Amino acid sequence: MQEKLKKAAMLIGYFIGGWWLLFSLLRYGVTTQALGQYLIGGMILIFTQVASKWERSGGWLLVGYSLLAFGLVLRDTITGSYNYMTSILMFLFFAIPPLVAGILFIESVLPEHLRKKEVKKAPSKKPMKKKTAKKKSAKNK
Repeated sequence: MQEKLKKAAMLIGYFIGGWWLLFSLLRYGVTTQALGQYLIGGMILIFTQVASKWERSGGWLLVGYSLLAFGLVLRDTITGSYNYMTSILMFLFFAIPPLVAGILFIESVLPEHLRKKEVKKAPSKKPMKKKTAKKKSAKNK
């Protein structure tokens, strides 16, 4: 189960990071003005690569990035820089996928971590044997 979660998180992270870089390249070309756009996709790709080796650390990096993205989109929505449709699209492609990928990376190591601290079970007691009627009658004689 942990491997499936990790693979799903890697797929989300690499797809969104690569998509963002490709979108930025096609829209702006190779210019210094688009450096911020390249940085967004690059950070998602780098954090996903970190998470592929160190799931918990990379997962928290992706979650932190996502929270920052939520704050930026929310700020731009409140100040009027984005209309509501743009805000919804920014949440869907800029903030939510890294959050989901980060949570999946963290979840992929969580059960393993809990098993290490599992308390050992107490040894089971052997059931007591019932005395048979023959033994009782022998004692009574």
